[in-house]
Amino acid sequence: MYTVKPNRFSLMNTNWKLTVTFLAALGCIITTLARLHAQTPEAGWYRIYSDDKKASVLFPNKAETIKTTTDKTPAGKVSTQVSEHQSEGLLFTISESRLPGLAVTFAGKDTIYKNAAGNVVNRAYGKQISTEKTKIDGHDALILRYECADFDEANHAGYRGLAVFVMVDKNLYLVNSMLSKETAGNVAMQDKLLKSLRIGG
Repeated sequence: MYTVKPNRFSLMNTNWKLTVTFLAALGCIITTLARLHAQTPEAGWYRIYSDDKKASVLFPNKAETIKTTTDKTPAGKVSTQVSEHQSEGLLFTISESRLPGLAVTFAGKDTIYKNAAGNVVNRAYGKQISTEKTKIDGHDALILRYECADFDEANHAGYRGLAVFVMVDKNLYLVNSMLSKETAGNVAMQDKLLKSLRIGG
């Protein structure tokens, strides 16, 4: 009776292919995990990017709402995209506005910051508390603190707002946060949001 003997070299070749396939799969898993880690640097927090991917912040959850608007101004059209997260007692947004070149040239950065801060306060029917110039990743920035009354509840202390403006070339980035419940946890999240702002991708 003739018995077929296993080919030693064939078995070695098969084992080698299996090893290579396993290592390739392992590499893909490690790469995927690394990317996920980059998107969620801290447990439960997600890095949310502006439309052009050049500005980002950490949100305690994924953005629930993304809105795009276009406004006509004397200097030209302003296109804005806003990503928003809202949960009990807080509202976080990151937006990118693409400004007309004419506005950037003739108005200048300080005037644009002043107008943008006034716009945030007016839309909230609020009151400006203070502004502070700073730098974020080497770029001039403005921090706005404001407050607004709660028109629905007379006994409610109102809302506390904190916003940061950064302009790079013709793009104005805004990170805005409003607290309706000033719990220690919400204040800590607001502080973390603003400290997580990164410019440059």
